[in-house]
Amino acid sequence: MSGEVTFNLQYAMNGCLSGLVAITAGCSIVESWASIVIGLVSGALYLCCSKLLVRRRIDDAVDAIPVHMINGIWGSLSVGLFAEPTLMKAVYGTSDHVGWFYSWGRGNADAVLLACQVVGILFVVGWVMCTMTPFFWLLHYCGFLRSDSLEEVVGLDIGYTGGGIRNHRDNFESENLDEFLKEYEHRQRERAYFKKNSDRGIPASSIHQDSLHGSSYHGRRIITQNMIESLDTTSSNVVGNNNNTRAIANDVENSDTSVSDNNAAVGDGHGDDQRKTV
Repeated sequence: MSGEVTFNLQYAMNGCLSGLVAITAGCSIVESWASIVIGLVSGALYLCCSKLLVRRRIDDAVDAIPVHMINGIWGSLSVGLFAEPTLMKAVYGTSDHVGWFYSWGRGNADAVLLACQVVGILFVVGWVMCTMTPFFWLLHYCGFLRSDSLEEVVGLDIGYTGGGIRNHRDNFESENLDEFLKEYEHRQRERAYFKKNSDRGIPASSIHQDSLHGSSYHGRRIITQNMIESLDTTSSNVVGNNNNTRAIANDVENSDTSVSDNNAAVGDGHGDDQRKTV
């Protein structure tokens, strides 16, 4: 701890965006001092929410949730708090219901405008959930919602543009580089196997549940050599080759008959019984 002050450009830029988002709803009906308060609160909300997402391991690479959702909600609420009577009259032609803080100055606690803002926020949240949940569920089912978690480690350029991944060794800083690369190559062979031996194709969500894979591509832990060897051993047992775990790569790509038997057994839910008999 040197005690030196550090400057984070990403936080600074997103903090400015947060202030712009928050002031949008009430830009024509709040006074200057209120806009400063709204901006300060929006910056604090952004920092707290961004750190919370990281702590909870929620993937939001561009901080869209704290910038747009959280501060969009705050900006809507701020209208119900800081709407100034004179500006309300000038803009909307009425000042019967103003910001809650100004209502207290009038000697009452009229919170009609604030309540309207809350209702509007709830409606927007409900509308987005009802319309977008099926959409994102469909993307998840088809495997398009996000990239493979391992591709995120080795680099999306490798997964989407191809090329020899061993040539990218200098770009890695992880201590588990060899394990990552071996597992990535293993998953490529698994995908090639399913693509080659399935007549009608297997939905991504079905592949994620398949017992041959062990668990979802997006959630599998990939840091130990034992995990990689156990996966290859499972595949080798199915095709009857227990002597060379690495030979399964060639068998998967070149042998339709032996591997398709495993595909049928896994699809019928009898993969475990077949492995026991072997």
